[in-house]
Amino acid sequence: MDEAKGIQAARHQLHIAIGHFRPPPPQPLEISRYVGASLLQKAIRRGRTELAVQAAATLLQQSPERLWRRLACIAFEDVGLGNLDLVALATAAMAGKRVRAPLGGEWAVASYLTSRLTTAIKCRGADDLLLVAENHPSFENHRLYVQTPAGDRHDFGWCLVVLHARQFEPQLWGEQCHEDRQHLAAAAMALLGDLDKLGERFRGARRT
Repeated sequence: MDEAKGIQAARHQLHIAIGHFRPPPPQPLEISRYVGASLLQKAIRRGRTELAVQAAATLLQQSPERLWRRLACIAFEDVGLGNLDLVALATAAMAGKRVRAPLGGEWAVASYLTSRLTTAIKCRGADDLLLVAENHPSFENHRLYVQTPAGDRHDFGWCLVVLHARQFEPQLWGEQCHEDRQHLAAAAMALLGDLDKLGERFRGARRT
């Protein structure tokens, strides 16, 4: 399934899901959009659905674009491999108001995604791997060699998602995959054993 068909299928699934969802009444809080954005992510991480939905209502009222950007960020950073289907639904909702209108409208989509992200299984593995690839001393030479353009960072992040899932196959990156990106990804894969050891050491630690 190509990318366009995948997004179309996700929108269809989102439409069905929202059809069975009753959005709660929006209850925006008297806080700034900056505090609202922080509250949204923290509440989702801690499974606090009511607070998360209130934060979403606050952002939808004060700064709608910030809300959609933050929901997409949370889907990839905090849920990730915990629920890839939900990540796809969140991605499908990011195409703009014209796409969200037939799905149920702004609040229906926002409150549905917020509720689902809050109760979803969380996995920060992809985000951790991206930070490791960007900052670990072992990758310094690879970073200098790759010089990944900013526009390719999403593709690069998905490479790390695949690596973390132990389903490393270069063809998943498409026929135009560059040799330098494969080189860095292979280096990241070689580091997975060390990451596993660190994971055992810090297992159970709560993120703030």
